[in-house]
Amino acid sequence: MDKHTTKHNAKLLETLNKHREQFVTSGTLESAASRELENLITACPNTWAYRSTPERFQIAGHIPLTDVMASAFLVDETTQRVVLLDHMKLNEWIQPGGHADGNPNLLQIAQEEAAEETTLTNLATPLGELPLYMAMHIFAANGPFKHPKRSIHVLYLCTTTTPEAAKLLETDKHRELRWFTVDEIFNDSRTNNNYVLKTCAERWQQLKLS
Repeated sequence: MDKHTTKHNAKLLETLNKHREQFVTSGTLESAASRELENLITACPNTWAYRSTPERFQIAGHIPLTDVMASAFLVDETTQRVVLLDHMKLNEWIQPGGHADGNPNLLQIAQEEAAEETTLTNLATPLGELPLYMAMHIFAANGPFKHPKRSIHVLYLCTTTTPEAAKLLETDKHRELRWFTVDEIFNDSRTNNNYVLKTCAERWQQLKLS
C-alpha cells in the first residue's frame, strides 16, 4: 500500500470516528453502516473502494457487501430547498450521487456526481469531510436487481447559491430534477417513506438551529 493510500485511509477512519461521536447512536443502522465501512477499509485497504460482483458470493449463502456509494444532500442556500432526482430504476426520488468505483475520496465522488447529474459545481461543504448521514441499503433479488446485495451509502451536506443553473443531464437514468422543501420531503407520497432523506432533512434542520 502506497503512502498516499495509507494517509487517505487513516484520515477517513478518523472522520468516521468523528461522525459517530457527533451524530450516531450506538446500535442503530447508521452505526452498523459506519462500523462496516471501517471494517472494510481496515480489511481491504487497497481495494475497499472497488465494486464486487454479487454473483461471486451466492454460494456462500449470505448477502454480499458489493459497493460503497457517496451522495450529496444538496441544498439551495437562498430558498432552503433540496434537489432530488426521479430515478427510473428505483422509482424513487434520490439525491445526486454514485458508486466509489475505485476512488477512495467519497466527498469528491459526491461533488463530482452532483455536477454530472445536475450541472451544479463549486459546491460548498459546511461540514467539510464529515458525513451528514450514513446508511446501509439491502436490495433483494427482484425488481431491478438480479442478485441480493448490500451497499454502504455515505451522504454529505453540500450547498449552492446558483440553483437556477441546475439541469437534468442523465435522462437515461432520471425522469426529472426537482427542488423540494423540507415539508414536501415529509409529505410527498414518494419521499415520506424514505428514511435516509427524512433523516438528512432533520439533521440539516438541527444544524441550522445550533
